[in-house]
Amino acid sequence: MSVTLNTQLEELMFSSQIPDLDLTTSDDNEAVVSIVSGGATVFSATHIPYQRNIIVHDIRSVVEYYMRQGSHALRSFTLRAKHNGSTQTLATFQAIYLEQHFTGDIDEFLRNNFLTTMEGKLTSPGATEFLYYHKPAFSKESVRLRVVASVYDEEPRVFQQIVQQAQSTIDTVARVEITHNKMLDAVEANGWVREHIKVLACSVQVGARAFTYYVQEAEPNLTLYFRNAFNCFECCELFAVTTHKPKVERQVAVTNRISTFYNQQNERA
Repeated sequence: MSVTLNTQLEELMFSSQIPDLDLTTSDDNEAVVSIVSGGATVFSATHIPYQRNIIVHDIRSVVEYYMRQGSHALRSFTLRAKHNGSTQTLATFQAIYLEQHFTGDIDEFLRNNFLTTMEGKLTSPGATEFLYYHKPAFSKESVRLRVVASVYDEEPRVFQQIVQQAQSTIDTVARVEITHNKMLDAVEANGWVREHIKVLACSVQVGARAFTYYVQEAEPNLTLYFRNAFNCFECCELFAVTTHKPKVERQVAVTNRISTFYNQQNERA
């Protein structure tokens, strides 16, 4: 007595790539289909086969809800089926959170991109930035900082610093934390005095991945930290800019010895 999985599940997928499940049973007795992650049951439902066939729809929504609630960017899952008192493991897979539809090669994407939808970013000296990327087991990739800075108000130069990352025995989503002080450290490590360094930009490179922060001196009006499309933390700095100033003709009205400016072009019924 057995259950057969007809759907091909890749070892690593974006959550949006998880397909509906097509199962075949050895008879028409009920089967309990479940998905387990880290000892927790993510999904479990009893199905009655029709002509020895079971279709489980919209598994991706269940997986995404679980990952979103637990703030997981990467998670391992096990698909099981219980039929006629016997429990089988049908498949194991990893999912990286992404609600957006993706049709490309996931391995190529992960090798060449950080887990962000932005190509570059404006940041300020007071910000703490986070960059996440998929790090395969036993990966030896290091983090390379290329800082563009002016020292003693001279022409900008590029200063480089390499930070070794600890290896992991399992696939993980690694995080690079970038601050203005770390940019200054990269320049200072080349023998320059910190007080005379003006950072203009910083490029973060991990393997083939690259992302550039452009530094401006002004502090933002508002800083937000949010979870992006990959369920990873990201910083958003909002700068208010006045693009238009209305022209008004002001007059003074005095009521109860209190003077008030008003726009004489406004009418009120």
